[in-house]
Amino acid sequence: MLSKSATKKMTRSITVSYPRSGSNFLQNVLRKTCKQGALSIYSENVASSGAVNFKSHAPNPVYLRDEVQRLLGTDLDQERVKICWLVRDPRDVMVSFYEYSRSRLKMEIDQETFCTNFDWFLAAPIDRSCMRKVLQAPISAMGAYKMHINTWMHEWRQGGVQQFRYEELVSNPESTFSRLFKFLDTDQDGEL
Repeated sequence: MLSKSATKKMTRSITVSYPRSGSNFLQNVLRKTCKQGALSIYSENVASSGAVNFKSHAPNPVYLRDEVQRLLGTDLDQERVKICWLVRDPRDVMVSFYEYSRSRLKMEIDQETFCTNFDWFLAAPIDRSCMRKVLQAPISAMGAYKMHINTWMHEWRQGGVQQFRYEELVSNPESTFSRLFKFLDTDQDGEL
């Protein structure tokens, strides 16, 4: 197991993922091992929380910029913010998101309808007040997933984000989290 005693301040960062891709797991590890604030961007009073790592389910970079401006009061183009892109096997993501949405919304809906005809913003736990300035029209769960993968893949290829796979965080935690901690410019202060 990795362990270090000194912790340096983590670079401000955002973990972007499609819902049910492991962002809660990742944020819990950051909170416990790095002693750094890690919080959902959708939390109450997030701007004054003192957290340095935030999670977002932004379906594309344009949406993330709008979201960060609205919720954190930060301009991503002006401030140095590192972006981690967390991905997970799409089969696991869709099944988990479908089951989560059904149980959270207490609705009987079949998988095909959920993927193709159900508004992603209703299913996803984001932007409940409809304050977004981009993506005003409804989008399906599958449409949002395709947008998420295509746009964040482009950002990753351009070097704008660092990709981490949920499966690697679970199956090979020591080397994967070491790479993550290095990317975030922080040390681990507890056991992994």
